[in-house]
Amino acid sequence: SWGEVPNLFEESDLGTIFEKMTQILTQKGQAVTKTALYAQFISLVKKNLHVVMCMSPLGSEYTDRIRQFPSLINNTTTDWFSPWPPSALKAVARTLMSDQADTMEETVFASIVDICGAMHSSVREKSTVFLEERRRHNYVTPTSYLELISVIKLVLKQQTDRVNTRRNQLSNGLDKLNKTKSEVAVLKQQLAER
Repeated sequence: SWGEVPNLFEESDLGTIFEKMTQILTQKGQAVTKTALYAQFISLVKKNLHVVMCMSPLGSEYTDRIRQFPSLINNTTTDWFSPWPPSALKAVARTLMSDQADTMEETVFASIVDICGAMHSSVREKSTVFLEERRRHNYVTPTSYLELISVIKLVLKQQTDRVNTRRNQLSNGLDKLNKTKSEVAVLKQQLAER
């Protein structure tokens, strides 16, 4: 079903619309009245206007919208997108983690990218098993993959910070040991001279 929004068009807009519709009605050999012109316009809009709306099936928001607007199911075409192929998963991970690639060896980075795709694919496979065994859906969406990459980036940053902190502590400790060693050597020399 469709609803008309009252007073959506100004008179000047309607004039332009009616000019275009007059040509169409004249070609069809129909009477040119305001009602016929507007009906022709609405007919063309219904035929040619396509709205793409993307929603994640996760959470209650999706089901709430379906309950509030049943025409989303009754009068629409729903496309459930296929899973991403492994090459796409890797390409997305490489792109989103390009900053991290500069801080590590290529083989390590390639392994992390592979793990991202493997984790996402394994969760998708286990979700299928979960559906068969428990009759409950666990949706694995592109958004969940992007969240996985964000978590991996966060963990990498935390681990890098932790390693850098430890390295700095070790470096400071070694500097103090070397300083102490040189001070002890000076003191030994002074004692030997006495």
